[in-house]
Amino acid sequence: MIPKTSLNSAAVLLLAGVILAAFMALFDARIRRRVMKLSWEKIIRDFNPANGNYLSIALLLLITYPWAVRQLLTP
Repeated sequence: MIPKTSLNSAAVLLLAGVILAAFMALFDARIRRRVMKLSWEKIIRDFNPANGNYLSIALLLLITYPWAVRQLLTP
């Protein structure tokens, strides 16, 4: 069961998605930098879809997930 929230408007739900996507992108970059010891060039390259890496597209989709879930669960 998904708990109820007071987030109802599309703008607020999209803002929640932006915050979630930003947190996940920063967390991913910090893990790659600190744990995996990758350079910033390699980390940034992983966000570039032109190189065949679709992490940035997934983050853009993640922005819409809170709104999409609310649409699916609202009768």
